[in-house]
Amino acid sequence: MNALFKTCYFSLTVFIFLHTTGCGRDEAPREPLPPIPAPTPDPNLPPRPSPKPKPPEVKYCVKENVDFSKNGSYRIKTRSAGRIKIMEPVTTDCIRPIMTFCNGTGASLFFYNEVLRRFASHGYYVSSYETAQSGSGKEALKAVEYAMKQKDVSKYKFAAIGHSQGGQCAASVTYELERKYPDILVASIHGQPAYGMSRADYTRILPKIKSPVFAISGSRDTTVPKSWVNRGFPLIKADKVWYEAVGAHHLNPQSWFATGGLAFSNMVLFEHKKAENYFMGLPLTDYWKVVYQ
Repeated sequence: MNALFKTCYFSLTVFIFLHTTGCGRDEAPREPLPPIPAPTPDPNLPPRPSPKPKPPEVKYCVKENVDFSKNGSYRIKTRSAGRIKIMEPVTTDCIRPIMTFCNGTGASLFFYNEVLRRFASHGYYVSSYETAQSGSGKEALKAVEYAMKQKDVSKYKFAAIGHSQGGQCAASVTYELERKYPDILVASIHGQPAYGMSRADYTRILPKIKSPVFAISGSRDTTVPKSWVNRGFPLIKADKVWYEAVGAHHLNPQSWFATGGLAFSNMVLFEHKKAENYFMGLPLTDYWKVVYQ
């Protein structure tokens, strides 16, 4: 028993000693730790690359808060370069995205004047190749590359629109542009598209399109009915939407192309919120109906 008390007493003594001396009240202030020397760079290692400077912010001519159902504020100059027809907005100190329009079989570009002027007056550099066989997209590519060489135009943002065989052309030139210029973005608008016309490999190229697609059919169109549009539209794997223009037959789609196409382009190319709200709200009106969204 005495041995047990001695052991307990010894343990209590040690505990009190540690408790009174380990609290740090009477401890002398510690000296600061010496600074850690910076490592000496190895002369055999390659120099660290400097951070890449941020590219300057681009000011585009396309404005955000606009009325898509009316022409814009820019004055337009028209001219021709061979078979390439130009509608150029008169602008200063801003960059114009390129729009190309592919006419349908047997129709001239003048037939789509409402669409061309709508885009040009809203800040797009409109460059279109007039041909009776537009579906391959090769001529439209020439028109786009001509525009790319002009002053104050974007090399990265494009709208490609077409009607009937030109609808296939819009798909074709989107594919050709993406293949040749991987960094670009296209708002690809297929108006009453006769998929396959002058482009026998359309089933191969449509799945390879990467840019967003807007397909338009006409509720009264018996030339390119919805069944024809459905030959190609399901093959597209990119983000896509299909609206029906209520009341449109094959020869009167211009106002639908102008209004819906401009809103879609501004939404895709510039992420304008008003354009998105307007475009997504079109089926709530009497003039549009959703087929696929």
